[in-house]
Amino acid sequence: SRAYSHDWTKCPFVHPGENARRHDPRKHQYTCVLCPAFRKGSCVKGDLCE
Repeated sequence: SRAYSHDWTKCPFVHPGENARRHDPRKHQYTCVLCPAFRKGSCVKGDLCE
């Protein structure tokens, strides 16, 4: 059950029926600021993007 309605594309957790995959935050460093290229779809740096 959902605790609240939210944008799953910005949520770090996996959702039922979702095709997107998440990286383990214990293994990958994340920042709260998105890469401008990633915001448009994808970054050419891939997993090396900061």
